[in-house]
Amino acid sequence: QTCESKWLSKLPYFHILPRGMYKNVLKAFGEKEGNVESLLEIHETRITIERFERILATERYQVLKNTFYAINPNYEVKFKLKPRKQWPVVAKTPLVRNFLITTCYYLISKQTTTHAY
Repeated sequence: QTCESKWLSKLPYFHILPRGMYKNVLKAFGEKEGNVESLLEIHETRITIERFERILATERYQVLKNTFYAINPNYEVKFKLKPRKQWPVVAKTPLVRNFLITTCYYLISKQTTTHAY
């Protein structure tokens, strides 16, 4: 969303591309060098939905609810676009969904251990 290119500013999750490819895309769409460097810092996080879910599992959190959006609710204010939930088939398709979901919301809870006596 911080890209100066109108098209790139609406493209979700393309920062998970390999670094060289990501940088080339930014330059091809006319991003200024200073902005490219700033965006490369974002690239370093490269958090995908799958990685986030692995972190939740590792840290013993359970997902109570999640919602995936094709059009982020925040885009209504920013770009005058109506929010749209992503199709369930896309939301359930690992890797592909990282490029077709603009945001996801999770309600999580720490897993509790129960002891059987």
